[in-house]
Amino acid sequence: MDLIQENQPVMFSETNKSYLPLPDISDANLSHSFKSQKPSTKKKPPALFTKRPPHVNRSNSSSTAIAISFRCSPGNGQLSSMYQPTKRESYFDQCFEKICKIGEGSFGEVFKVRSREDGLLYAVKKSKQYFRSESYREERLLEVKRHEEFSSHDHCVTLYRAWEENDRLYIQMELCQSSLESYVMEHSNIPESTTWSFLLDLLLALKGLHDRNLIHLDIKLDNILVTEDGVCKLGDFGLVFDLNRENKESAMEGDSRYIAPELLEGVFSKAADIFSLGITMLELACNLELPSNGVLWQQLRIGILPEESKEMLSEDLYNVIRWMMNPDCEQRPSVNALLQYPRIKILLKRRKRWWSITKMRKLKRKAVQQISNKWHKFKKTLRALVARMSLAVLRCIHRKRKNVYEEQNFMSPLEMSDDDPQTSTPILGDSSINMSEVVNSTPILSYEKSRRRKTRLANAGSPQSNSSFEDFEDHLSRSPLNYTPRSVHDYSSLTCKKLFTHSSDSDKSD
Repeated sequence: MDLIQENQPVMFSETNKSYLPLPDISDANLSHSFKSQKPSTKKKPPALFTKRPPHVNRSNSSSTAIAISFRCSPGNGQLSSMYQPTKRESYFDQCFEKICKIGEGSFGEVFKVRSREDGLLYAVKKSKQYFRSESYREERLLEVKRHEEFSSHDHCVTLYRAWEENDRLYIQMELCQSSLESYVMEHSNIPESTTWSFLLDLLLALKGLHDRNLIHLDIKLDNILVTEDGVCKLGDFGLVFDLNRENKESAMEGDSRYIAPELLEGVFSKAADIFSLGITMLELACNLELPSNGVLWQQLRIGILPEESKEMLSEDLYNVIRWMMNPDCEQRPSVNALLQYPRIKILLKRRKRWWSITKMRKLKRKAVQQISNKWHKFKKTLRALVARMSLAVLRCIHRKRKNVYEEQNFMSPLEMSDDDPQTSTPILGDSSINMSEVVNSTPILSYEKSRRRKTRLANAGSPQSNSSFEDFEDHLSRSPLNYTPRSVHDYSSLTCKKLFTHSSDSDKSD
């Protein structure tokens, strides 16, 4: 104690049973800022190593999806019936339609998806890192076990299914409207009544954990979700620690902005969650930007709150937050003590009085979701039916036009009637042919036009053009009996070609 200067703040360490000196954090050096309604422009830290480590070769590693569940009921631990392991697509791609990305944390990404099985909306959390070892895998699966224990709690996020695939963990959860961090960014001035309601929701969630001798260790705005009814639910149970375990070295601290001072000394207790909840309520009510270190960080951990907070908050709320942020963990209130606080106790009684109406609202919302799901399936089926009918009609029209086209244009020259003036054609070898009429007809002009085209191609000297014209001549030199003309023009040209050949042979014979 002789080394500590006079009037210098100190922090008591229970592990070393000594006083630790702190820097001067007088009010003159205090500087803080408030949250801006615009999105933050700060750069995010670099992403974690997400590639599969080449040296890791786990024995139970599998490319197919494996359900994970620690519940005893037989219905749990089953994958969707739509999943087909033989396909190359993952379980996530086969059973869900990804809509957008709604969140990202240190260990995972959260996506808003629509289930292809029931058509409802869910949130799926996908781990960033691969399972590097068996111990790391067990740590990740422990989150599923803790989450399943509180999945049925009214103020904890519901977990529906969890599975592992390609050394990654996937968790399917209920979809909430937004996180409390996004809620604060959207609403500039949150009423104090809403702050009290949120505090009651989180106290009830913490009571479920603390009654089982568990601590959350990561309470912050990002891990608190808000439903459509304006109810707060606690999520992200990745750092939940069991106080009954003897090995406390495996415990991990959460965000440095919300961490309790005794955690830095290795003291883990339920009071750490109370401090994190108190500083979270201070950030929510005062719209305060919490620092990760510095003077304000030190000042908040010795019980000195900003002067503006006393003016912005009512006396009851200010006293409760200051009580929860007491530097001495033994002097902080428990969850049960906070639930007995007069303002919170009155709010809890009023909420129980309106419990039936709240239940009806939940049932109504669930019914609306089911109707929306059925309407979504109906529209999907109707679109598929209309598409099939349209395709069938188009095929019928195409088949009908094809038959008509074949009847009109794919007739043999010998099968055409001589009585029809439009389709009658002189037969080869007939002596009654009037050559003057044939010369003055349109087919002769067509043949003359082809002859001129042949002359132009010959003058151009293009090998490709000559070969094309040779193919054309070969096309015209085919026998009428073996050749089915594509159009009336082709038939006329073929007839004229044969007529000229017949007339030249007759002249020679004469």
